[in-house]
Amino acid sequence: MTNLYSLLFTSKINPDFEINSILNTIKELRAHNNKNNITGLMVFDGCNFIHFLEGEKNKIFELLNLMKNDLKQLDLEIRIEGELSNKRLFPTWSVGYSYDDDGEFMEIILNLKSKNLFVELPKHAIKLDLEP
Repeated sequence: MTNLYSLLFTSKINPDFEINSILNTIKELRAHNNKNNITGLMVFDGCNFIHFLEGEKNKIFELLNLMKNDLKQLDLEIRIEGELSNKRLFPTWSVGYSYDDDGEFMEIILNLKSKNLFVELPKHAIKLDLEP
């Protein structure tokens, strides 16, 4: 059995990117993630993204490299990474997406210590208004 790996990273939107096309990007990510057995969450506040990915380590880093080369996002920064104990936090979300209009979710998650992330992230994620 392959160990599950997780990665939390942030990035900023490229000012030249049309915000209205984020939904197309999400569709592309969902197709890619379904094909590669990656699950997770993406939250956007109008300027910044926070991504949480889980899956096989090599698949996670392949996706990360694609995103680094994607001109829609800038300043990609890994915040927390490591192996998941034995199960996914978001097993049914190829890309759970939410707009964080007040920035509260991002602030909470970015202030968590890595050891608390796996306990706290699902508690806060269920409060989000997720796009299907």
